[in-house]
Amino acid sequence: MTLLHFVNCALLTFGPPWVIYSSKLAELNVWKNVLFVSITQLVALLGKMILLATFTISSGSLESGSVDWIQEVSKTVVNAVDVFAVYLLMDSRLLSGEKEAKILTVALGWCVSDSIVTRLLPLWIGARDLEFSWRYLQMAVEANLTLVVTFAFVTAVEALKKQLSSGSGGKAQSKLLSPPGVLVVIHCLIPLLVVVLTSLLGLPMWVAYAAIALPYCLSSRRLQAPSAEALRSK
Repeated sequence: MTLLHFVNCALLTFGPPWVIYSSKLAELNVWKNVLFVSITQLVALLGKMILLATFTISSGSLESGSVDWIQEVSKTVVNAVDVFAVYLLMDSRLLSGEKEAKILTVALGWCVSDSIVTRLLPLWIGARDLEFSWRYLQMAVEANLTLVVTFAFVTAVEALKKQLSSGSGGKAQSKLLSPPGVLVVIHCLIPLLVVVLTSLLGLPMWVAYAAIALPYCLSSRRLQAPSAEALRSK
């Protein structure tokens, strides 16, 4: 039963990315691009860890169960590394394919690497424990939410890159305050918002994550509306 529980959690975590790759990207043979994105995610994660270890100031002794808000705010600031890395990936000529294929490639590679680093070992150790726990099923659900959020995040970065590189009028500051720029900033704030909901409202982490992720993903769908209207006009 413990092995079956691990298999169920692992399939729920890594099954959706495999299905998406098989149905959308397998014919394009972009597995090398997915691997390149995964390595980039690992480098970005290492850079974030170094920045947190170097510049983060601890709040000192805290009571059990209390939140170190300085640490959480520092993590939010350091999340800008993800924005920079994804921007470079979307702007890189090393990733072949059209815009939609690049978005899928970057999102899948980023999520798979994140799940391997942060979820595979806990699932292997904890889901095979003799005592059953819902924690690992919730972890698998969080992995699927992260997949959807990452698709929305990469779409927002691509839309922001297009605005910044366009020759249309307007200052860079105003473009950063556009809907894509706001969605990129919100993505950096999601971990902090999850902590706020869990600490103030007492929500489980995966419920708080879902409450933020679903509206975020629905908002990102509007970024594709102009291109759809342009296709209709043609």
